[in-house]
This record gives sequence, structure tokens and C-alpha cells, in this order.
Amino acid sequence: MKADAQTALRENLWSASASLLLSTSTLLCCTLPALLVAIGAGATLAGLVSAVPQLVWLSEHKAIVFGGGIGEHAPVIRERICNGMEWCGIRLDPERNARVTDPQPGEVQLISSADAGISAYVVGVDEEAVIAGDSGGS
Repeated sequence: MKADAQTALRENLWSASASLLLSTSTLLCCTLPALLVAIGAGATLAGLVSAVPQLVWLSEHKAIVFGGGIGEHAPVIRERICNGMEWCGIRLDPERNARVTDPQPGEVQLISSADAGISAYVVGVDEEAVIAGDSGGS
């Protein structure tokens, strides 16, 4: 049982770390400031925000978007991806998330809870059309 808990913790830590490192806005507005404060460079952080105020704007305008095959059709996978991310404001509404399983291309569905700091959406994507367009097909 303890091994299962450790495995689950490792999976959550990996997904949390990956999400921080794969999002430029999160890297700039959350990871970098946290690192600067952690190493005692709070003054550097204040100077950075003064010099580049757009960092604050980036931190206020974030969202998670799920699209394409698994992102559109697998509420359980979306839940697992966001599980344990409450510390940074990601909270899915279980009912909203469960309802969205087959969005039409271009359809946008909110799946985050009302009190989430970061909104989460599912966007319907016509993958075949995107692939055909990218490959020069019609």
C-alpha cells in the first residue's frame, strides 16, 4: 500500500513539474519569482517586475486548454493531469469535467470550478482538417 502511495506521489510531482516547465507564462510568472525569492533575491524580483511589468499581466491571464483526441474525450485523464495542482489554482469541477466528452470543432467548454485561480477549458478540434492543412491537402 505504501509503495502505491509513493508511486502516486511521484506521478503527481512529475506532472506538476512538467506543467511548470512546459508553460512559458508559468515559468516567467511563477517559477522564476519563486526561485528568486527562495535564494534570497527578492530585490532582484522587484527590479525585474519594475523593468518588465508584462510579467504581472502574464500571471493574471492563464488558462489550461485541453484539445484533440484524449484532451477532448477523456475526463478521467484530464482529472489525473490536474489532480494535485490546487496549490497553483487549478481546480476542475467534477461535474463539468465529466459532461464534456465530445465537443464539436470550435466549441469551448469551461471545466474548472468557479473558485479556480486558473481556468480550464476543453476545445473541440478537427484534427483531420488541421493535419490536412499542414500537409498541403485540402
